[in-house]
Amino acid sequence: HHLILQACANPFLRRAMEEQESLRFIAVAPTWRLPARAEETFREHTAILEAILAGRLPRAIAALRRHLANAREHLLRCVRESQALKREA
Repeated sequence: HHLILQACANPFLRRAMEEQESLRFIAVAPTWRLPARAEETFREHTAILEAILAGRLPRAIAALRRHLANAREHLLRCVRESQALKREA
């Protein structure tokens, strides 16, 4: 994440992304630390990085969007499962 932020040419976008990155660590536990998500996260990051290094911006954007959607879905599933466990207790 840090290297992508540093490469961002737009200082306003870079600052917004840096703020979002810090809030993400405060607000939620990183889902990539969960065994069910770690391998998938690695593959997603690899796809993003390969597209960036190849200079294929549309492909990088698509890979990033897939990564964010998958991370969001995994987090929401974890929240739903946690809420269901609390109701059962």
